[in-house]
Amino acid sequence: MHRPPRPPGRNMTPAQPDGRHGESGGGRRGRGMARAVAAANPSENGFPLKGVISVASANQVAELNAHAASRSEVTLDMGKVSRIDFHYTGHFLDLVKTFQLANKRVILANLSEINAALLEAIGVNRYAILVRRRSS
Repeated sequence: MHRPPRPPGRNMTPAQPDGRHGESGGGRRGRGMARAVAAANPSENGFPLKGVISVASANQVAELNAHAASRSEVTLDMGKVSRIDFHYTGHFLDLVKTFQLANKRVILANLSEINAALLEAIGVNRYAILVRRRSS
């Protein structure tokens, strides 16, 4: 049975850095662009987050909000984040959504596999570009 083509714009998200719309779920195209963004800015790691991201990270979040206030692109260096507390993931998603809804491009760089998997599971990849840490 032949299916009619999907109308443009259906199941699309505006999280692509070049203004194009990509398939929801952060498909291969989104990952390739994220790698290109990371390769283009190797010395610019962004705002560093450290340790366990949890309710106790209020100081880091306040500094991040101040850092992001005047920028059109918010890059977070997640390389020194050991884990993201599961109970805090909803708040972290809201934080990323707030930046994206303010028309800021959000990039989470140097993610460990476990942190990237958690963020993808809760849907952060719909609002930000997730860049995994290079394996050594």
